[in-house]
Amino acid sequence: MQILVVIHILIFLLNITGGIGAVILGINSDRVVPMSCTPFINSTQDLATIMAFIDPKMKSSYKTWWKQATKQNADYSIVEEVRRWRKYFLVGRQKEMLSHKLPEKTETVISVDCFESELHVYKRYEDSFVSTFESFKNSTDPGLTLGKKDLTNILH
Repeated sequence: MQILVVIHILIFLLNITGGIGAVILGINSDRVVPMSCTPFINSTQDLATIMAFIDPKMKSSYKTWWKQATKQNADYSIVEEVRRWRKYFLVGRQKEMLSHKLPEKTETVISVDCFESELHVYKRYEDSFVSTFESFKNSTDPGLTLGKKDLTNILH
């Protein structure tokens, strides 16, 4: 009997408890398939953690590799490594390929009254915004004049 473990939400791997659990599952399985819609959640460390789970011997399981891969004007060799990585580890489809299978989008708007305390907070933000806008509108600072008329027309 073969054991297959599919980890659908990879954020599970990114915290210590989930990561330890995933390692234990991985050790006791024949095959592990980590899946995510967003493998890059907060930082390059996220991708390194996921790749360390897949194979800790790979370069892509190190944060330093991802730092090199994501820096501006990366070396051609690292760009090629990332291309190879994408080919083997990412499966993606364009929205157009799936759109005919998706249900029609529906939106429901429900008006809900605020509590008095919430209304007070919103009112403070609104007053602050209006005050800032008035300062901007009445400013004679030449750096602020560009587009001021257009913005004033839009917001009033």
